[in-house]
Amino acid sequence: MRLYAVLAAAVPLVASLWSNISWEPFLAVAAVLLGTGEVAQRAENRKTAEALELPSSWEAARMRQADLTDLEHRQP
Repeated sequence: MRLYAVLAAAVPLVASLWSNISWEPFLAVAAVLLGTGEVAQRAENRKTAEALELPSSWEAARMRQADLTDLEHRQP
C-alpha cells in the first residue's frame, strides 16, 4: 500500500518538475493509483470490522463455561 502512496505522490511531482511534459496522463495515473489505494483501504477496513464483530476465543470459552455451569445446576 505504501508503494501506491509513493507513486501517487511522485507522479504530480514529476509532472511539475518537467513542465514541458503534458500533465494530463500524469493526472490520470495519479487518480488510478489513489483510487486503487482507496479500494484496498476499504477492503482492509471491512475485514477489520468483521473481525471485531467476532467474539474472542476467551469470550467464547467463557460463554461455553457458563453454559456448562448452567447445565450442572439444573441436574438433580
